[in-house]
Amino acid sequence: MKNKILIALSLAGTLMLSACENFLDVDSPSIADQTYVFSTTTDAYKVLLGAYECFCEDAYSSRLSNVFMVNTDVEIAPVSQTQINANDRRGIWCYNPNASFSDIYNAWKNAYLAVDRCNQVITGIKSSALYAAGNADMKQMLGEAYTLRAYWYWELCNYWGDVPFYNDPSTTLNDSPKPRMDKNKIYSMCLQSMIDNEAGMKWASDLSGGIERMNRDFCLGMISRMAMFRAGYGMTKGGTMQRADDYLDVASNDTLAVTYTNPSGVKTTARTYKEYFQLAKDYCVKLRSNRTYTMNTDFWQIFKNECEYSTPTNQDVMYEVGFVSNSGGDVGWCLGLSVVGGSYGAGTSYIQFSAPYVLSFDTNDQRYKATCSNIYYKNESTQNALKGNATVPAKWCRLWLKSSPGSSSSKGTGINWPLMRWSDVLLMEAEAENELNGPTSTAKSALTEVRARAYINATSDVQTSKVTNYVDSVAGSQDLFKKAIVNERAWEFGGEMLRKFDLVRWNLFGDKVLEMINKEYEMGKRSNLLDGNGTYTVNSSLTPSKDYADVLYFTFKNGIVNFLNDPHTYMSQADAMSKAGTSAFPIQIVETDIPTGYTSNTLYQIDWAKACFANTTVGKVTTYYPCDMIQWSFYGYTKETAVSSLNWQTMYNTSTRAAFPYLLPISTTTTGAASGVLDNNGWLLNN
Repeated sequence: MKNKILIALSLAGTLMLSACENFLDVDSPSIADQTYVFSTTTDAYKVLLGAYECFCEDAYSSRLSNVFMVNTDVEIAPVSQTQINANDRRGIWCYNPNASFSDIYNAWKNAYLAVDRCNQVITGIKSSALYAAGNADMKQMLGEAYTLRAYWYWELCNYWGDVPFYNDPSTTLNDSPKPRMDKNKIYSMCLQSMIDNEAGMKWASDLSGGIERMNRDFCLGMISRMAMFRAGYGMTKGGTMQRADDYLDVASNDTLAVTYTNPSGVKTTARTYKEYFQLAKDYCVKLRSNRTYTMNTDFWQIFKNECEYSTPTNQDVMYEVGFVSNSGGDVGWCLGLSVVGGSYGAGTSYIQFSAPYVLSFDTNDQRYKATCSNIYYKNESTQNALKGNATVPAKWCRLWLKSSPGSSSSKGTGINWPLMRWSDVLLMEAEAENELNGPTSTAKSALTEVRARAYINATSDVQTSKVTNYVDSVAGSQDLFKKAIVNERAWEFGGEMLRKFDLVRWNLFGDKVLEMINKEYEMGKRSNLLDGNGTYTVNSSLTPSKDYADVLYFTFKNGIVNFLNDPHTYMSQADAMSKAGTSAFPIQIVETDIPTGYTSNTLYQIDWAKACFANTTVGKVTTYYPCDMIQWSFYGYTKETAVSSLNWQTMYNTSTRAAFPYLLPISTTTTGAASGVLDNNGWLLNN
């Protein structure tokens, strides 16, 4: 059942405290007296709703939460050569952002508006008589505000690096903007605030609103997540990837330290990156010792619940952004199974998966089919095959909504968005333990719990092989286990848009992207019988790989696409004809002629690995070349390890591209109003 937090959003704006007009451009809906507003829990809650409301703005519901999070080795939004300099989302996708793009300004503005509203709640509650008297609801809302603020600063630091930090509401600020603060200081201060207030929060199962409100479960998980980022790598001014220990005085600078009580009851201070890994592990342990989570045996059901507005506690999801139809949520529109027509409206996924990621799944892993799909819906009763090797996230679909939003609907599906699941906590615990002590029994147990669910429907021999034996095999060394965690997080969270930030904190972005591009390039060559220079040759020494499908064969029956093979399975044309029971050669489907009618005895084929390359034919001469995804979707990325020897790398000049591929520029609108205090100098060399 949808939480009343969202029904009341329209009321929240009328109760926000006054705010001055500074460079953050926060709004000033009311001049309600702070003492009066925070004299009751009801009015205080309405102010808190104003902070939650920022999740429902397009700047978050579409942009920060998912559309800005491509491209990685997992999630891909292809960009063509004509789009690499676009002043829109495509410029962000290919790591060539334009600082004048209005969505960048709106995302920054909305994030700081959320921060300011959290600060108003924090100040108001801490000065209230109810809080001083120990009111439990006030303690809960104070913890919510601190956790919510920490989440927004986590987003800001991941997207912009070092950013201004505001600890007070705009009602007490002057008009002068603040300069950037090192992200590690921000992480540490947010961690300390959550640690100091989490005990006053309620568990999701005891809280009105459950997993649609910042609860104690999520707060403990967010402490672990932020500690992992504090322990990890980040981009610094000047273009280097470093941990805080590498360039800051972590030993004596108290703003970089966090004090907490560990599970043994000992007061502990974290300063070094190792100590932050310990903090992350300790809060995973604290959460596990206080809560019992029963994960869904059906992996797909986690996401169907979100489409069906079902919000169970103590299962998988610890917190999800609660959206309402027509005012929030692009899940099922630009992300998820595409539906292009019918009574449920339309939404076409911008986001796809890379071909190597699709092939990385074991077909016995139930997450594979629940994550990856090669079909779209023409309407609620009719499917069709996706063009090329497009594979989209299968975790959400607008057709699973309990009632139709209408044939003209598109954005604002109201499908909730998960920010943390229990498996995230397990994998953080496994990773932190491995960083500290290697692949111990504790680390193995946490990884095993995630994999056991993935193979719960497999035969017992497959379960033994893929769970027990697999975990034992990767526990041979700390490095092997770390690689296993990197892979497991990809399989578990594909389409949930966590990958980019994970790759950055591991300092693996360039390595993993290059690995993916080279695999996709090789797949394209072999599937099209190309030589090493990308030239088509009839007598090529290369042979098609039978480790994956060069094409997918399928038939239609009763409006359903019936694939005869999947991306993991090579099938010859003769075998496809035999399996389909036809002597007719398959009809090749390309982008412009995906069939509108269905004939049950017709065999179709569509390129899969072959689609890693494109081709043009002039007369009788066919020229093959890498597809847009390989050539242009990472145009702005220049890290040395991502410079390949592939010929297509010489097709454009690398000297003018961004030095900070992970980060967005601060908008020209923001820097223009900052009186020289904020700029992109030294941060983004092409802006």
